[in-house]
Parts: sequence; structure tokens; C-alpha cells
Amino acid sequence: MVGLSGSTLLGKFKKDNVNNRKQIKYREQKLALLIVWTIITLIITIVILFPFFADRQTVLKNAPTCISKSQFNVECSLCGMTRAFIEISNGSFSNAIDLNRGSIVIFFTFALNFFIFIFYLIFKLRSTKIIDDT
Repeated sequence: MVGLSGSTLLGKFKKDNVNNRKQIKYREQKLALLIVWTIITLIITIVILFPFFADRQTVLKNAPTCISKSQFNVECSLCGMTRAFIEISNGSFSNAIDLNRGSIVIFFTFALNFFIFIFYLIFKLRSTKIIDDT
């Protein structure tokens, strides 16, 4: 019978302990990213859907004022984005581009993020057997 010496067992224990800590750290980081992604996706979803359900004046009244525009009279790269999102929600893409060139790209990036998030949740729920495959 071949036995392991005490130092070999201790080395194996330390190596297993280090691997276990790395796995725990990885899981904690993954969970933290998922929480941040969830919060950001919820905020983005509200931003995208708000113009569809509220009238133009309500959206503009609740939108923040650009600090760059109000204090320095200089438009930032996001100036016109709220009005552009309103135009997109009304189906007027050309007006949206006139208000802010990047509005279409940002709007559809937000929408894509939302759909990827939903598919991720469905995949996770199915893999944990919370949703039945039938």
C-alpha cells in the first residue's frame, strides 16, 4: 500500500483550497455582473418604453435637462436623444436622425440588450428546471 506523506497531503489540501476559493470568487463575480446587468436592463427598458406609453409633454417634462447645454450652451453627444426616442416611438426615424444621429443605433442597441437578457433568463430558468420544457 502506497501512502501519501503528510507534506503531500497538506500540499494537495492547499491546492484544492486555492481552487475552491477561485471558483467561489468566480461565482461571486458572475453574480455581481448579473445583478448589474439586470439593473441596467430594467432602467434601459423603462427608458425605451416610456415614450410609447406617455405623451410627448409628459416625457419632455420628466426628462433631465442637459447640464452642458444649460450651463455652457454647448450640446453634448446625447443632446436631442429624448426627443429622438419620442420620434422613434412614433415611427419617425428620419426626424430622430435629425435630432441625434446616434439615436437609432442606441435605441436598437438597448432593445437588443433587452432581448438578449430575456433569452438569457429563459435559458437559465430552463437549465435550472424552473420552466418545464414541454
